Amino acid sequence: MSDGAVETLAKALHSALLRDLPPVSVAQSRHGAAHKRRPHESEVEVIHFAQQWENTAIGLDADITWAGQAFTNAYTTVVVDCHHNAAVYFGGHRAYVAKLSARFMADLAARNMVRQSEAGGRYTIVGGNNQVARYINPDNRKQGWSGRGRKPKWLADKLAKGAKLADFESMGRKP
Repeated sequence: MSDGAVETLAKALHSALLRDLPPVSVAQSRHGAAHKRRPHESEVEVIHFAQQWENTAIGLDADITWAGQAFTNAYTTVVVDCHHNAAVYFGGHRAYVAKLSARFMADLAARNMVRQSEAGGRYTIVGGNNQVARYINPDNRKQGWSGRGRKPKWLADKLAKGAKLADFESMGRKP
């Protein structure tokens, strides 16, 4: 059985602030170095509503199911940060992180977020494998890299030509 409204809201907000949303850039200190920190709950907007799904998988492409039901109600939580990233959760479980767009905002206003498997074709997903993109390709802003694993070809090519990794950091940039 799914968690209640308060439990799913708390779980989603906790995950968004501690893991899923990108860090916030903080102005330079008196020592001259800028630093990053996790976003604070006062720096995000939270939208929380019940959404009905036509099957028991509640919009996630996973094995989170409640057997025997033709329709499933689950709480959807959307946590939006100041850099226009939106972390979307179904039943308290992360589905995806997307950039705000007119299409995303229309779906949110209708309280009808798309399932995880449809999100990539409808919204701009932040990072690969639902990881937040720490580095963005300036020539194609849909290409990003989380900083984990092997560097993508576009980044390796630019670094080989003398660019610095810091040139591609996505923190503080507007889409």
